[in-house]
Amino acid sequence: MYVQSIYFHRIKNGIIQNIKSTNPKGFHIFVTNCANIRLRRLKLTAPDESPNTDGIHISHSIGVKVARNTIETGDDCISMIHGSHQVSINDVNCGPGHGIR
Repeated sequence: MYVQSIYFHRIKNGIIQNIKSTNPKGFHIFVTNCANIRLRRLKLTAPDESPNTDGIHISHSIGVKVARNTIETGDDCISMIHGSHQVSINDVNCGPGHGIR
């Protein structure tokens, strides 16, 4: 089971921007079963020793664009699993975690 601070499920044609998230219990943002969604100008932070604090976790989604974000977590900056297609990532400041998977 995933624990997340912000959960987007079945969103189509959405823009998520200008969100700041600090020290989540798990993932900062979870995007699943979404289409044509934009995530931009986000500031996601967690201590570098904190496990399972992925910045953005994407699954079963298509047409996801991630841009102009700062993600400072103890785990993955961005993680993608299970059926994610047409994902583009650019201009992301990432670290100290594991990067993009």
